[in-house]
Amino acid sequence: MDPLPDSIIGSINRLLRWIDHSYVGWDPFDGLNSTRFGNFQGLPQAVKAALIQINKVSPLNLRKILSIDPGIDVKGSSVFLQSYCNLHESGVDGPLEEDGPYLFSTLMSGSIRNGNMIAWSSHYFNYVGVDGSILTPSTPDLIGTSNVVKAICNYSRLRGIDVRDTIEKYYNFLLCNFDHDHACYFYGHHVKDKYVPNCDAEVISSIHSAREIAKNSDVDELCRTSLRKMIDSQEEDGSWFYSYYHDGHVYRQLDFHQGYIIDGLIDALDLFPEMAKGISGSLEKATMFYDSMFTKDGRGYYRFPRQYPTDIHNQAQGIITYVKLYNTFNDKRYLDMSTRICNWTIRSMQDGNGYFYYQKGRLLVNKIPYMRWSQAWMMLALSYIIEFAKE
Repeated sequence: MDPLPDSIIGSINRLLRWIDHSYVGWDPFDGLNSTRFGNFQGLPQAVKAALIQINKVSPLNLRKILSIDPGIDVKGSSVFLQSYCNLHESGVDGPLEEDGPYLFSTLMSGSIRNGNMIAWSSHYFNYVGVDGSILTPSTPDLIGTSNVVKAICNYSRLRGIDVRDTIEKYYNFLLCNFDHDHACYFYGHHVKDKYVPNCDAEVISSIHSAREIAKNSDVDELCRTSLRKMIDSQEEDGSWFYSYYHDGHVYRQLDFHQGYIIDGLIDALDLFPEMAKGISGSLEKATMFYDSMFTKDGRGYYRFPRQYPTDIHNQAQGIITYVKLYNTFNDKRYLDMSTRICNWTIRSMQDGNGYFYYQKGRLLVNKIPYMRWSQAWMMLALSYIIEFAKE
């Protein structure tokens, strides 16, 4: 196994110093969040989507010119809180003691409530996808909600906070957002034309965290249904496309979302032991494909088979997924891979000031310090592998 550098602890400390208790930052997809131009409300949807993509790929930060203010991201805050819970369980208490109450309060106050249901919107900004899908700060989605649930469940377990009522209301939200015709969850209640496997995987992982607090047999049965669909929709090479539209076309994006799905399958092994054979077979194929998405030295492909630019989110998810695979199967090669990815990322993509770069191309490096996409996910990745660094 390549040695985990002594600097992994230093890497976490440098990142914590850069964050400096402030979770305000920019996001790759905040291109419409302009105070000067009124969020570009009058523009056609296609133009809005193009603006988001231009801001996303530009190595020059255009946000000051466009008066795009930074904000506190809900999903980012949930990922940071998950990280600090992991660090606490590895014996690093400071971040959870200092910032845990603030992050927990931020998440709870940012919830979207409707009668006996509760959910969250992922982001503080409006978003228009290339397929025309729309997300707003007032419309809940299951990716963000699942991550918040994981965070508050972990925090409540460590701090003895009663969140049972919140979890039961989350279950009610799940029951109302299942597409029985297509055996999957809606990505968002307003996005009903597609199946997104990584969304269902995130829901499964959230149930894995929430079950210690409250159980719901109806939700369990829906998760079994969506799990069967996930296994059945796996491609021959072991991958999943990003989305499968109900009209028959697909969006063929192969990146870190493969890691999300593997994580969900790992949690499903514990949730549904009666389905272990099918889950294990799917995991074996998925892991073989995921292996092909990284070079031998630990650098991840951008969107397979395209290699560049190297994206920090791919790196972070690789560390997380391979640690989870090692913890589940006790196979040393998974820890080796996680270590190589971690070593490469710290050496190649962490700035001397502590933050992580967004993307690294063959020649150019995009150094814009995105708070959620880069810093939150790398903090989570480092919080997973720190136990092996300490050993």
